[in-house]
Amino acid sequence: MAVRVFDLVPAIDLSDAAGAVENEMITSMEGCGNNLFVGTSVGRVISFSLREEVSEKAKVVVSASVWAQQRLPTNAPIVKMVSASALETLLVLSAGTLYYLTLQDLKPRGASMANNIACFSLNSNPQTDDPFTLQGRCVFQPRGASMANNIACFSLNSNPQTDDPFTLQIAIGTLRKTILVCEKPIDSDKLKIWRKIAIDEAPLAVSYDGSCLCYATDANYYVYDINSDAQQVLFPIDSGQVRPLVERINKEEFILNGMQGLGVFAKSDGVSSRPPVFWGVDYVHSVTYLYPHLIALGEQFIAFYSIIDQQLKQRLPFSEGRCVGNFDGQAFVATRREVFKLLPVSWDKQVESLLEENQVSEALEVTEVSLNRIGYDEKHILTARRLRQKAAFVYFVQGKRAEALELMVDNELDPRELISLYPGLLPSQSDFTRASPSLHQLANIAQVTSAANEKQSLLDFLKDFLLQVRSRPWISHCAKDIDTALVKLLAQEGDPSAFEKFLATNCVCDVDDCLEWIADAGMHHCKAILLLRFGQATDAFGIWKKLALEELTDPQFPEMKDCIGRLTKCAEKDVFAIVPWIVALDAEATVEAILNCKYAIDEMKMADLLEKHPQALLYYLRKLIDDKSCNIAQLHTRLALLYLDRISQLKADDDHTKDEDIADLRKRLRRFLSQSNYYDVKKVLGEIEGVEHFLSEKAFILGKNGSYANALQVLVGQLRDFEGAEDFCAQMAVNLDRRERHHLYLSLLNAFLTANRRCAVCQHHFVDSDALRYPTGSLVHRHCLRNPNICPVTNSVIM
Repeated sequence: MAVRVFDLVPAIDLSDAAGAVENEMITSMEGCGNNLFVGTSVGRVISFSLREEVSEKAKVVVSASVWAQQRLPTNAPIVKMVSASALETLLVLSAGTLYYLTLQDLKPRGASMANNIACFSLNSNPQTDDPFTLQGRCVFQPRGASMANNIACFSLNSNPQTDDPFTLQIAIGTLRKTILVCEKPIDSDKLKIWRKIAIDEAPLAVSYDGSCLCYATDANYYVYDINSDAQQVLFPIDSGQVRPLVERINKEEFILNGMQGLGVFAKSDGVSSRPPVFWGVDYVHSVTYLYPHLIALGEQFIAFYSIIDQQLKQRLPFSEGRCVGNFDGQAFVATRREVFKLLPVSWDKQVESLLEENQVSEALEVTEVSLNRIGYDEKHILTARRLRQKAAFVYFVQGKRAEALELMVDNELDPRELISLYPGLLPSQSDFTRASPSLHQLANIAQVTSAANEKQSLLDFLKDFLLQVRSRPWISHCAKDIDTALVKLLAQEGDPSAFEKFLATNCVCDVDDCLEWIADAGMHHCKAILLLRFGQATDAFGIWKKLALEELTDPQFPEMKDCIGRLTKCAEKDVFAIVPWIVALDAEATVEAILNCKYAIDEMKMADLLEKHPQALLYYLRKLIDDKSCNIAQLHTRLALLYLDRISQLKADDDHTKDEDIADLRKRLRRFLSQSNYYDVKKVLGEIEGVEHFLSEKAFILGKNGSYANALQVLVGQLRDFEGAEDFCAQMAVNLDRRERHHLYLSLLNAFLTANRRCAVCQHHFVDSDALRYPTGSLVHRHCLRNPNICPVTNSVIM
């Protein structure tokens, strides 16, 4: 148990007070402001004025001087004293008589009419509208009994239920098995009893709070509600084994000294709001409360327990202890002849001690409550922030990552404090040094865990933290260090798409440091992505070329097609430098990337660049004209010639497996020849003149000039390509008006009639255009038609 929450500082020696008698002992204490009142065994009340100073050794020293003193005529022990500062009154109970003394000079305000008192309590929450009236409860001894033996207990209401600030509310217990609720106006000697409560046994201790009484007898603890006149038994005790103690800790909440070494919490509704405190086997005869600690005094010790987790925080040897109390937020403990001030260790040192014991929850609560108490000035806020950051690292080591993450983010932890635990993630040129005093005792994350699965969890934690704080204004001074760490983390995750997505943000990493780190790790694909992001496109594509040719290996490397697509992110000068060699790896992907660039590429220059790669050039020009609506005449003519060259090349190979490719090319060429208005007709005709396998293309060019009859003569008369003739008319008709389309299709029919002089049914010559043509190519006189759905030659059903 290393937590230190209080220091004992000598404050008063009874021998220093004039008039001390032999064997005089301290029997009670009360405090108000800088004055501490000491009651003795001979009926003397002494007011000491206390002063605190800091010595040259930075230690607190308490000095005391006698301010005033008064000896009561009882010459009997002062059993209890309670101050009412607003009324400048000190209530003193001795030998069954309740005295009222002035706080300033301890002069009597007049003796109480209440004699034979066993115990009393002043209502701390008076139920009266008169602010000058005291409320309390009294217990009277039987007539004729010794007045020194008749006193049991009393309590001032700590939460007065009255609008009169000059009225005391008191609860007084008597050995006549009665508790009296009393009020006493400060300007009257009379004690007004406004409620008398009969109980089963004489009370031994009582606490008065608002409308609630909590009291003890020989056998039980009770709570009693004055307003509803309802009483509950809390639990039994044996006053022969434990001393009945009732101490208020919060509004209508009390700590009770129970059996088996337990301190039990109880509220006004009879419910225990917290787990009990274990005092141990030692006898406890006095208890007080100073947030967040319960202070228990025994015969040979003084112990401090946290109300937050009910655990013992500190235990000090302390002989001949008599009483302990909290007076206006200052705690004192007395022996027979001396009084010591319990000086709380500063809240930040308490929190430090709790964190060293890994008691994070309690440390955080102490921090919050302390700030609420002392105020949120800049110094305290910065101290609290540092302590919460330290708490975050304790959670981090304990594996409570969600709690650690929240504390780190909310308390603006310098991200480099965490990054520095991960070797190699900070830039080599970073000037960061860890905080002093240190926020943790870790050298690196290897001290957190050695398990492989946990290591990945720790990497994920760092990534999540950095991504959360990356956009916060308080990290601007270390943005480069953060992004450098994130680049390395994301690179080694094995997800290039996430890596690239991060780089697309406003990344300000140390590029050289990241490139070196990534290269050393063999992550060539990520290195290329990083190079591309920071304008080194030719170097990036150089790496991808080596990966594609297997000169380098990287399991993260995708298909080259995916990398080529990144040409769209390159500057124009880089595109022209990269295309000449990359087009050989994947011509189609290269062309698609060129066409998808977000800026205008010089089409003529690019066509010249692709000249050595005819297929790529053909694809480029086709996509450029068809999809991008390019109208440069030279490029249109160039495309037509490329189609012709490619078809001739395939035909020359005499490879029938290429027939489908040839058919597709010719189909595209015919469509182009019929639709384009920009190619050089004479030049193209000159290329195909006399080439037999381009007769149909010649027909399309003739048709483009309006020579439909000549074109159809070629298709039908020379090539007997009836289907091609129909396709020709369909394409030519797209841009014609109705009259021109009629003329075109009439020319088609005449061509068919010329090529087919006889009727397929009667075999007689056609003498006019009154004929029908079936899709099979058969021509018949209209009057020879038997069934329009059946071809007369093939008997095929025509739907």
